[in-house]
Amino acid sequence: MMDPLFFLHTKDIDIFTQLQIEEALVKTDTRSFCWINEGTKDAIVMGISAKQEDVICPHAIQKAPVPVI
Repeated sequence: MMDPLFFLHTKDIDIFTQLQIEEALVKTDTRSFCWINEGTKDAIVMGISAKQEDVICPHAIQKAPVPVI
């Protein structure tokens, strides 16, 4: 039997807050979640070991600025 998948459907939660909630869930909960967050504004979420200059084209980000987290 497969473990249940818990579905979260939210709207307009900013990406930084979403990342904080995800981190708290990973640290405190063993259940599996699928999270759909509608209406989030564009942002680039960097991995912990990524360097911004290695993965983001500066010309593109100047043409269409978005937050980098």
